[in-house]
Amino acid sequence: MRIRHAIAVAALVLGAALAAPAQMAAGPCTTDVQALCPHAGRGGARFRCLLDHESELSPACRDHLKQRQAQRSARRAQVRAACREEIDRWCAIATPGEGGMLGCLRRKADELSPACREALPERGAAP
Repeated sequence: MRIRHAIAVAALVLGAALAAPAQMAAGPCTTDVQALCPHAGRGGARFRCLLDHESELSPACRDHLKQRQAQRSARRAQVRAACREEIDRWCAIATPGEGGMLGCLRRKADELSPACREALPERGAAP
């Protein structure tokens, strides 16, 4: 009886784990990603792929991307303001895009001011 119970619990946990990525991926751009960027990966690569196909996007996805771009711009401005000294000291020559500035700042995490450290987005979050 215990074995059956353990198997049932394991099946439920596995089912929930497999369903989670599908639920997380659902959104206004799901169909666009599947059609236009199926191999783009996640995060910034997917975002850039969708921007490359902007004229082909559904209106809902296009609106969503505009909102995301505005959010990203605001976050970048916050990071630049909070980390101005650190950027000037260590990251002035970091390559823009592809996480250059954020990657540089993260590599110096132990040396950042508290305000700069707090302004950095979580890993995997779009800057």
